[in-house]
Amino acid sequence: MTVSRRGLLQAGLALGAWPALAAQAAPSSAWFMPDEHGPQASVTVAFGAKPAIWGAWTADVQNAVGRLARAMSAFQPVTVLCRASQLALAQEKCGLTNTRYVISPLDDIWVRDTGGLMVRQAQAQSLGTVDLNFNGWGRKQTHRQDAQVASTLSAAIQSHWMRSALVGEGGGIEVDGAGTAILCESSWVNPNRNPGWSRDDIEAELMWQLGLRKIIWLPGIRGKDITDAHVDFYARFVRPGVVIANLDNDPQSYDYALTRTHLDILQAATDADGRTLQIHTLPPPLKPRRNKFTTGNPDFAPGYVNFITLNGAVLLPEFGDRVADRYAQDLLASLFPGRVLVPLNIDAIAGVAAAYTASPCMCLRPDGETLGGRDPHHDIKDFRQPMVTSLGIVLGFLLNFLGQWAIDDQQEHQIQSMADWIIVVTFVSAILLMLHVLYRLLNNRYDAATAGSTTTRLFSAIWWPSACLLREWPLRCSCN
Repeated sequence: MTVSRRGLLQAGLALGAWPALAAQAAPSSAWFMPDEHGPQASVTVAFGAKPAIWGAWTADVQNAVGRLARAMSAFQPVTVLCRASQLALAQEKCGLTNTRYVISPLDDIWVRDTGGLMVRQAQAQSLGTVDLNFNGWGRKQTHRQDAQVASTLSAAIQSHWMRSALVGEGGGIEVDGAGTAILCESSWVNPNRNPGWSRDDIEAELMWQLGLRKIIWLPGIRGKDITDAHVDFYARFVRPGVVIANLDNDPQSYDYALTRTHLDILQAATDADGRTLQIHTLPPPLKPRRNKFTTGNPDFAPGYVNFITLNGAVLLPEFGDRVADRYAQDLLASLFPGRVLVPLNIDAIAGVAAAYTASPCMCLRPDGETLGGRDPHHDIKDFRQPMVTSLGIVLGFLLNFLGQWAIDDQQEHQIQSMADWIIVVTFVSAILLMLHVLYRLLNNRYDAATAGSTTTRLFSAIWWPSACLLREWPLRCSCN
């Protein structure tokens, strides 16, 4: 059988493209998002309130963050993100016991939304951070500093940093740790975050990146609060198959009809393992105490579904409504037996639209049971763009040379000599390897554990074609 240069070039390019196409079809990554109610190494809050956003309430918000941090530190280590200029104030408010401080760029306090999602790698027991590209809840608030919080925190806890293709917030997703998630369409399928993405597109990306097998979609509601209805105000998993759902009993509230729609969906839903969900409803207070945060404030949105679980404790808001507060505490005590219930006054951060999801938005999902991962000083994320550009340029030169070699009219088109075969095999292999490396860089799946082997392959992909090019160049010049 006669083999031509053109035919082998076409076959080689097809083979070179196959790994990238096959990789795109991979059903899931090695990462999964665990249940946040399990054992925790630490928890994170952000001491980031500033007058430009909070105005006259800034000091009240700082005090509320301090109360939250001190309550947490009684049960487990706490990480407080703060600006360098406010370190002393943060230490005064949040305390020093069982607490460490990390200097971070901050616009506000909502680290649950800005800090990314904590994921685990089952086999390697590694911790990862999925950066959701925080954009101020659809560009509703300044966010230049908060957009850097996920990468800053990832470096601080030495996790594998990965950037999602989506824009979203941590408060917008609720998982059971066994493959099922609950989301509100209003905060994900929204042009202010993910223009051009369908619900199916978003579902596929989240399932891949978070190790999910099923997503239960609630409609949510757009434009009523800054978050466009985060799910952690409406539904939370207790454990796989068991959900707490917000049920608003105030007929004057837009949530009255919405929470009933959500309840109908949850009652008819099954999880990733086919179980019908057991639903416990938890109404917000109807008679909260009266103060400057709750009186005459149309954005005040109290609720108990946004509780925080810690090692041995459950933190939840209390609003001065004795009946509603007691019902919430009794329900959570029955669902989390053996944990101490710690009610907190968080009126200052539940009374503004930006605080719609209350304390959980302030508290990043737990850092996980096992810390470790990449050395932040050796992370490649800051070099990813120049590396991609350089690889693209080299790949372009390789394709150009191989194309010219294949169609050169001054030489025979047949593959005749051993040198011809060496050139073809080397170049096709180089293209294949470089496409693979490009794919991994572009999709942020560069694993520090395989950095050495990846670098070796990249070096080989560049060095061998260069050697062959130098060997062939004098022969091509002599033919002219």
